[in-house]
Amino acid sequence: MPYVHSIPGRLRVRTAQLRGQPRRVQQVRDRLGTLTGIDAVTVSSVTGSVLVSYDHEMLPLEEMWTTLHGVGCVPAGSPPAHGSDAGRAFGGATEALIEGLVQKAAEVSAIALIRALI
Repeated sequence: MPYVHSIPGRLRVRTAQLRGQPRRVQQVRDRLGTLTGIDAVTVSSVTGSVLVSYDHEMLPLEEMWTTLHGVGCVPAGSPPAHGSDAGRAFGGATEALIEGLVQKAAEVSAIALIRALI
């Protein structure tokens, strides 16, 4: 599932479908570039990220979502509501993972500090 964040006039999508896929990235850039109301499009095959700045009064989010679905970046259906952060749908699991990583990093640092002092 892609990470999606949307506010009026700005949409960010991160998806594995674009990582390492320069042709698909160009396809996304070209398709979005045909839509009236697009101010800027940045697409990266390194991060798998699509960032679109647009005039939300001229271009409905649903139209962009349909276009992104057409190139395989997002699932079919309705886009998340503006201001939502669909990437946080797994918030509890993500927070637990981050907490575990931070705890492990602290343990490793503490052990390295103790070894340095001995």
